[in-house]
Amino acid sequence: MKSARCSFLAALVSFTAILFAGCDKKDSATSSGSSGSGKKKLAYVTNGVDPFWNTAAAGVRAAEKKFGVECEVLMPAKGIVDQKRMIEGLLARGIDGIAISPIDAKNQVGLIAEAAACCPVITHDSDAPDSKRLCFVGMVNYKAGRAAGKLVKRALPDPLTPRLRSTSRATPVRHPQKQFPIRLAARSAPQTL
Repeated sequence: MKSARCSFLAALVSFTAILFAGCDKKDSATSSGSSGSGKKKLAYVTNGVDPFWNTAAAGVRAAEKKFGVECEVLMPAKGIVDQKRMIEGLLARGIDGIAISPIDAKNQVGLIAEAAACCPVITHDSDAPDSKRLCFVGMVNYKAGRAAGKLVKRALPDPLTPRLRSTSRATPVRHPQKQFPIRLAARSAPQTL
């Protein structure tokens, strides 16, 4: 599972770097976000502070070297207000691109639209489909839960009731029954985890 997580993060960071390396809404001679070295300046904004994001930050650092970009990793410790302040600061400094994991997608559509008017913006880990972001990079937890459920069923052939719990403190699970659903077939009563 750890290697799958690392592979996902590596793919996310590589995709993000490639996407932004090719995007340039401004003339490169007048881009205020690019450093004197001519490298694109990007921001990778998480949805909180969690050990998961430390792994992502390490991937960002590796992608910086691989793709010749500069990337600032920002982890808002104080929630949505902190994340908004960070995005506004990046825009004021003329950042060339932003990858954001929105904390509250429905209430951040305007903020993402404001950012997208200035530079390319993608969402990662948490999507904001109604925003003006270019794309979402991540996975659908429901489908991932279904796939994991099939693996649990194979690993636990006895009629046990497995219990799974999320250990992430970054984002509260609003609908735990939808976060990790598993239908254990061939049981008298289907079970959802």
